[in-house]
Parts: sequence; structure tokens; C-alpha cells
Amino acid sequence: MNHKPDSYDIVILGAGPAGCSAAINLLPGIQVAIIDRTEKSKFKIGESLAPASKRILKEMQLWDSFITQGHQPCYGNRSVWASNNIDETDFLQDIDGHGWHLDREKFEHQLREHALTKGTKFYNRAIFKSLDKTKNGWQIGFKKDNKISTIEASIVIDAGGRAAPLSKQLKIHRINNDHMVCSWIRGHEKTSHVDAGFSYVQATKNGWWYTAPIPGGKRILSFHTDTRISTLSHFSNSQTQLNAAKQQSQLAELLNRCEFTPDKTQGRIAAHSSTLTRYSGENWLAVGDAAMCLDPISSQGIFNSLYTGLYAAKTIRQYLDGKLIDLCDYNQALQTIWSSYLLHADYWYSIPERWKQSPFWKLKSSLN
Repeated sequence: MNHKPDSYDIVILGAGPAGCSAAINLLPGIQVAIIDRTEKSKFKIGESLAPASKRILKEMQLWDSFITQGHQPCYGNRSVWASNNIDETDFLQDIDGHGWHLDREKFEHQLREHALTKGTKFYNRAIFKSLDKTKNGWQIGFKKDNKISTIEASIVIDAGGRAAPLSKQLKIHRINNDHMVCSWIRGHEKTSHVDAGFSYVQATKNGWWYTAPIPGGKRILSFHTDTRISTLSHFSNSQTQLNAAKQQSQLAELLNRCEFTPDKTQGRIAAHSSTLTRYSGENWLAVGDAAMCLDPISSQGIFNSLYTGLYAAKTIRQYLDGKLIDLCDYNQALQTIWSSYLLHADYWYSIPERWKQSPFWKLKSSLN
């Protein structure tokens, strides 16, 4: 006997910040399901939350619980970028106040729990496999517990990160804007009042360093470069990466003040910026990194995920209410975001003139 697949208004592929933001802002009144590979969030690099995120969290009714979770305020950024001197930019004049260095696992768990509480159906430990057009939308196939199952939806949202599984299935072309890669290590620190609440960035001949405190007396240290310049093979372990960081005098002073000691948590991740040629189409949208990946120098990745999730939800509500004839408004809005991002990224990478003849900075200045 054939059973009719479960049916939803919206199915979202991915339970990261973008997918959960979309789900939370669609509810209540709309049936939403999320298909995700994992059951809970894990540690990942990328902890900066911009001050403007406060407005989105308030709209999602998450702000009051967010500020009780022990995330660490970020009051500004110190950088050795325009020259060999340390410059400081703070958030004192920002209308939204300071930003945050997140406990990323705790933050993503909060988003998942809020989406669940509001009525989202989760299909955890499930792998998206297929997409077929139906009379009223889509049939989505996924694998869970070695079994293929299907559900139906009027609209599907791709929140699957850089892999963008839905967009790939639909054969939407993705443009890689560069070849950035990030090697990172995590470690423990003894809090320095001089450096607490500030991130730090330093330009070098072959890329740039980043470090920031994260909750729990820990610190992230990462190096960003281009795969065409370096394979990062010389960073064979945490200690070799730390040794390389300490070749930069100002960065070495900061790490020494904090008594930074690496633990065994390290990784290497893609950090290139990229974009889809289209962000929406007939009964589908892409959000967060599935739509566009921003260079880490922007510190806008999580904010962009929350915002595009929110904007996708609002666009879908208008579409389902008959106020829009299609989802083209969403596509146009994200094209504007991408164009603005390119202008800002080009500006920031044009600043360190002392390195302009080195291969890394030549590549960055030729992108746009």
C-alpha cells in the first residue's frame, strides 16, 4: 500500500543560521520542515556577530534569551592594515551598540530550539537526495537511517551552505570570486584587559591574520591566504601555525599578553567568496552561504545568513498572500547586496599599499 508523502508549505535544506532564521520568521501560520545532516550544531570557526544583528534577533523574539547565554561583547577591531601601525575602530558610535564574539555551538542550538518550539518539523541525520517537480510544487527525497523517504512542499529553500545542494540540483551556476582558504587553531588564553572585547587583523605579504577571544576563556587564531599562493602545508600543526603568527611583532605581543596556548582543535576551510547567478526562481530560494559566501574580512557571514533568512521569509509570506506574482523581488534584493559587498571588499583590499606588488595582494586587487 502506497502512503502519501507528508506535505508542507515550505521545506528548508539546512539548519544553520540561515535555515533556522527562515523557519522562525515563517512561523506561525505556515507549515515548515527542515532537512539537515546533523542533529545538533558542532564547533565551527566564524564567531563574529555584527551589531545590526540585534534588530534581527529582536524581530525573531530571541534577543532576551540571547543576552543570557554568555556570548562575549565585541567592542571593536584593532588592525595592522593600512600601515605598520595599529589602528582601532570601535562600535561606540554604532546605533546598535557593540557586536559579539559568539559561542557558535550555543548560538546555533538556540536557533534550532526556537525553530522547533515555534512548530518546525525537523528531519535530522537526513541527507537530501532528489528533487522532482509536482503539480503544486516539489517532491523532495532524502536518505535517513539507510532508507529513502519523500516529502512534498510548495516552496523549497536552499540553506545548505557552500554546498548549495538544491541550487546544484537545479543546475544554477555558481561563480567563485577568488581562491581564499583559512587555516585556524583554537586555544586557551588568560584574559588581557587590554585586548578583551576586540578582534585583531594584520595584513602580511602573503595574506592576513585574524584573532579574537571567544567565550569560555578561549581564543581563535587564523590565517587567510590564496591557494594559488600557498598550500599552507607549512602549518602542519597548531604549534607551527602559532610560531608563524609570532613572526609578526604586534600579533606576537598580543598573543603573549593573553598567554595564548593552542589546544588540539584546528582546521582548514574554504574561505573564498562566491555567488549564485540567480538567488530565486519558480518556487525556490537560496539563503545564507548557499546564496553567497562573503570574504571573512567583512565579518558579515552570520549577519548575512540571518538577514537573508528573514528576507526570504518575508518574501514568501507576501507571495503566498498573493501580494507578489513571483519571487523575483528576492533575487533583485540579493543582487544589490552582492554588488555592495564587492565594492566594500575591493576597497578594503586596496588599502595595504605596502604589499601591492606581492602576488597575494595583486590577486585581490584584480578581482573586480
